Amino acid sequence: SQPCIRLNDLANIGRSGRHFSCFEMMGHHAFNDASRSAEDGWGEHYWTEECVAGGHEFLTDVLGLEPKSLTYVESTWSGGGNAGPCVEVFAGGLEVATLVFMCLEETDEEPEFTIKGDGDKMMDLRIIDTGWGLERLAWASTGTPSAYETVFPDTLDALRAAATVPIADDARSKKIIETHAIVQGVHFLEDEAPENVAHRLCASNLSDLAAMGAAPVGFTLAAAWQKDTAPEFIERFATGLGAWIDDYAFPLLGGDTVTTPGPMMFSLTAIGEVEAGCQLTRAGARPGDTVYVSGTIGDGALGLAAAKSKLPNLAAAHGDYLMERFRRPSPRISTGRALVGHASACIDISDGLVQDLGQISEVSDVAIHIDAGRVPLSDAGHEALAADPDLLATILTGGDDYELAFTAGTAPPAGDVPLTAIGEIAAGSGVTVTDSGGVPITLAHDGYNHFAGT
Repeated sequence: SQPCIRLNDLANIGRSGRHFSCFEMMGHHAFNDASRSAEDGWGEHYWTEECVAGGHEFLTDVLGLEPKSLTYVESTWSGGGNAGPCVEVFAGGLEVATLVFMCLEETDEEPEFTIKGDGDKMMDLRIIDTGWGLERLAWASTGTPSAYETVFPDTLDALRAAATVPIADDARSKKIIETHAIVQGVHFLEDEAPENVAHRLCASNLSDLAAMGAAPVGFTLAAAWQKDTAPEFIERFATGLGAWIDDYAFPLLGGDTVTTPGPMMFSLTAIGEVEAGCQLTRAGARPGDTVYVSGTIGDGALGLAAAKSKLPNLAAAHGDYLMERFRRPSPRISTGRALVGHASACIDISDGLVQDLGQISEVSDVAIHIDAGRVPLSDAGHEALAADPDLLATILTGGDDYELAFTAGTAPPAGDVPLTAIGEIAAGSGVTVTDSGGVPITLAHDGYNHFAGT
């Protein structure tokens, strides 16, 4: 390795000192010479494609960088009488490596190539000469606000402790902001109890925070009440909201109240917090990962059907259970927090298992295969499906579960909610569903469409 200075990426990162312009460059070399014996360690080893592919695997599989954060810039390099093509590697705008493929040498004869004004010819010896920024790789893989938090954490802690002016610790965390609106007759029933309306409103927002591994901080609320809303209804709604504030340390920070001819509508903006660089996203799933879900799937959609008296053959106790799951879902905050640093991608199941996994498929640029026979069901869900096998489509696409669907390369940590493996990630695109025998299942739609209302 050797000390190195890089100034050409300042415009991408800024001149605030978030990264080191002088850093330690680690070297990696390979020597190819077809004219010399492989028995002596020469011969052809590997060249450009294998080198770039190996570097990409190191950055993504070993360091955990998101593939879409990486940019490869093809260019030419020359120096010391040699030249050749090169690839500059950037992670989020930060140059982390330069891959040089030295295959030309200067010549006084008729040149075969001209690189940056110099005449060059091909040479028998082809050298891979790569450089990797040690501190920059450490910073990019940890996701701290600056390279200093990665390389000198103890020094910064000492400086913070000795500072006479308080220094906010916000640099070590990231604020997450999510907004959900619910409308009477669309997201909750016309005659729904006000406590349940408040519950669904909070649960849907906190479920989004859970899917990003964030802990709740607070919320703002905009409430549009029908002009003839009874004061008792508003009081009961406020009581339900207060229970969430107490149970989740989730304070109301502000908002607005208006009246409307109808229907009622509530919009809640939730604020969460997660460690810097640790936010769970939909973009990290990789071929070979396993697909998991928390809890049981289909209870929300089946609960809505039960509330509309569409499951007449269901036992009363099971109908009550499903309706409770629809009206009062449980956001998996603790599960999401436990998945930080473990899950490669995560989403909450609100619009339907298949449709929501489709978002991971699209953003991660992978194919997802789901085995419907492995999707976990509650006892009530099993009874409903046994009575009407056509309800499988409702279970897979109905939504309103507010469970977590995530991908991971290794088994997830155990927690207070069961986690079940239901499928695999492969190269390709889209989501396919098969039964337990491997026969493809055709679904009329993937999930809830807000514009179509189905």
